[in-house]
Amino acid sequence: MSTPEQLAGWLAEPEGPGLGFKTAFSGFHFDKLVDYCVALANEGGGKIILGVTDRRPRKVIGTAAFAEPGRTEVGLYERLRHRVPVEELHYQGKRVLIVHVPGRLPGTAWQHDGRYIRRAGDNLVPIPETELHAMFAETGTEELISLPRQSLRKYLTGARSKRARCTFTTWRTSKSRRVSVVAQPSRLRVRAASRRMKDHGAGRPVNSQARTPALQLTT
Repeated sequence: MSTPEQLAGWLAEPEGPGLGFKTAFSGFHFDKLVDYCVALANEGGGKIILGVTDRRPRKVIGTAAFAEPGRTEVGLYERLRHRVPVEELHYQGKRVLIVHVPGRLPGTAWQHDGRYIRRAGDNLVPIPETELHAMFAETGTEELISLPRQSLRKYLTGARSKRARCTFTTWRTSKSRRVSVVAQPSRLRVRAASRRMKDHGAGRPVNSQARTPALQLTT
C-alpha cells in the first residue's frame, strides 16, 4: 500500500527506468496500458502513475481512468498472464492510480500480441533481435519453442518478403553452445515449428532436425 509521502517522493524523481507518469485526466486506453506494462516489465519493472503531469515540477491533476481498479487488474492478468496490481490513492483531494509492474524473470521477456517492446523516451519500440536473444539466454539455455505461437510465427517470418532469402543468426549461450537459427519465410516451416511446439508441450519426444531445421545446436 503506497502512502502520500511515497507519492510525493516519486513526483520529484526523473522519469526513467522503473518509473513512468501519465496525465490520463479523462481516461487512458486499456491496450496502451498493457503495452506500457510490457515495456516496463522488460526493463526490470516499476510503477506507472496515472493522474500526474509528466514534466517537472509535476502536478497531481487526478484521473478518471479505470474507475474499477480491481477489474483493470483482472483484465491485465487475462491479457498478460502476470499479476499487475493496480492501486487507487487520493492525494491532495485528487484521485491517482499507481500500477505496480513486476520485472520479468531471468531468461524471459514479456510480450503483447507477439510484440516484445521497451520504452525509448516517450515512445514504445521493439526490442532489438540481438538484445532479445541475450535476454532469453540469461539462464544458460535458449529454446525457440518457448516463444508464444504468434511470436514464433513473426520470429520465423519477420518483416521480410515471402521471396526473401534465408538468413542466419548465430549467438552463444552461457553454456558456450553455439546456436544457429535459419529464419526462412515459409508457411511450411511455421507449421512444422508449431507442430514441434505442440509435441514438446505434450511431453512427446521431438526430433528437431527431422521436424524443422529452424534450430540447430552445435558444440
